[in-house]
Amino acid sequence: KGSLRLNPPMLFAIGFDPNPAKVELYLSFENMALGNARATVRILHPTGAVLRRLTLDAIPGKNSTPLNVQELPTGWYLLEMQLNGERQVVKWVKQD
Repeated sequence: KGSLRLNPPMLFAIGFDPNPAKVELYLSFENMALGNARATVRILHPTGAVLRRLTLDAIPGKNSTPLNVQELPTGWYLLEMQLNGERQVVKWVKQD
């Protein structure tokens, strides 16, 4: 007899625009939990070095915030977000 393994439900969804970004990267995410939460966002160099870290208040539902990336050199980076015990990492590009 086989067993069915279900993936745990996602507690947030993340998106950003534009990609590549020049001055601001607009981060949008949906907090699928029922209450308010704190989100941790880190911008990482491809080597894993943390270039920026910030904490955001996340209300239930859709949230968005602009991130100023103008001072970062041209290249690709990772954006890591932790919310509700879940972690997501996305790749994005900085362009001059």
